Amino acid sequence: CRMPRGTRKGRFAFEETHLTHFGGMWLIRRFCNKLRLRWLLQKYVQVPLRSGPYHAADLMLALLWAIIMGLRRINKTEILQYNGAFLEMLGVRRFPDQSTLRRFLKRLPPKAIREVARLHDSLRASLFALPTPRTTLVFDVDSVVLVIYGRAAGARVGYNPKKPGRRSYHPVLCFEAHCQEFWHGSLRPGNTVAATGAVPFLRTCLAKVPPTIARSRIRFRMDSGFFGKRPIEFLEREGCGYVIVAKEYATIKTRARAVQFTPLQSAPGVLTEGCKDGRAVAGDDGGPLDDGADGAPDGEDASAHAATAPSATSAVARTKVGRITPRVCRSGRPVAADPAGPTPAAPPPTWPP
Repeated sequence: CRMPRGTRKGRFAFEETHLTHFGGMWLIRRFCNKLRLRWLLQKYVQVPLRSGPYHAADLMLALLWAIIMGLRRINKTEILQYNGAFLEMLGVRRFPDQSTLRRFLKRLPPKAIREVARLHDSLRASLFALPTPRTTLVFDVDSVVLVIYGRAAGARVGYNPKKPGRRSYHPVLCFEAHCQEFWHGSLRPGNTVAATGAVPFLRTCLAKVPPTIARSRIRFRMDSGFFGKRPIEFLEREGCGYVIVAKEYATIKTRARAVQFTPLQSAPGVLTEGCKDGRAVAGDDGGPLDDGADGAPDGEDASAHAATAPSATSAVARTKVGRITPRVCRSGRPVAADPAGPTPAAPPPTWPP
């Protein structure tokens, strides 16, 4: 039989105008429509504006799309005004120009910003249990330096490794590590140190946690900028786990070298039979807690606790047994389950917020 012939001739043309490299925004638009995001912004965010061609919800969505597409400056949005395929894909006739977006941000009152934050928290709470309810949370807390060019309100000269002597902001941010979900943030002047207001910030993060997740199933990960007595004592009182990079003080180094792990023999709910050297190792997600499994080695965790606990050995033991549900031993054999039982399922989401 004769094999069919393939394409023998082809023609490449670059004359089509309905092409765009922002094609992925079609999925973002479908997702926003499914959430009825424009309706929610109109209802729950009140922004007084003069009569014009754009509603406040449309301007907020325009800024959201620009951020998702990686346009970090407002003057970069000019390329969207003449992208016919992009405008047709989003179902809009035209995209707001730079001056319109700048005037909108300048007139945006602080009350409206708080309303947007509350709407964001409400949407996250409604979608938190999807696709499956979560039983653990890992919060990554860090501060960043945002360089400011010009004289923006609240910008101050402070720690700035990239542009020393230039004004900047020093916000602190919290993300949930499992899904990279933004949890909470606070904008601060550039002359603020990292640990300033750390305890109120952590308290706000915990206030947004669903009641179905126990405090013992929450872990914070922070760098040395947040290492201090007050944040550690607060997390100890709340019963949360934490991994904080300890500053290399001479006293901390001495106490960290003196830390020793004690074999656990008769801890309730833990089977040490078959474990290496008779020690039980705990895991928070059903897996072993090996060195570096949670983003920081065990020695780092031990040094952070040893700096504040009266006994370094008891502090490490409390971290291994009291804070984390025992799951498996170091040899990989299963051990007894949590006596408290599984975490109850999350209630159905409430909608609208």
